[in-house]
Amino acid sequence: MTAGLYLLSHLEPEKGFWKSALCMAVLGLRIGLGMQVLTIAGQNTVGYRDLGVATSGVTFLRSIGSSFGAAIFGMVYANQLGPNLAGALAAHTCLRESIHVRRSCRRRCTSFRRPCHSV
Repeated sequence: MTAGLYLLSHLEPEKGFWKSALCMAVLGLRIGLGMQVLTIAGQNTVGYRDLGVATSGVTFLRSIGSSFGAAIFGMVYANQLGPNLAGALAAHTCLRESIHVRRSCRRRCTSFRRPCHSV
């Protein structure tokens, strides 16, 4: 799992689809194989009578961990999206010009009360 996280930490947008797919596959295979081992280890620590409780406990704690992880990464993503998106959009003059054309078209069309057909 450490190797997969290391590979993903050095991933850049210019690397392409196949390199990113390989990095995600390394991480996904390791997590997928590791989850079964943890479940079996949890089952082996208890007696036969408590086998269902141990299995459900491992599954429940895995779900709680996934929920917290998704919430934390969602919070980080949401807090970084606004400033980074504003900076990226400000860099593209083509997008700014198309927004300006649409706004001016909208103003012009509302003054004539007819639909506006922008390109």
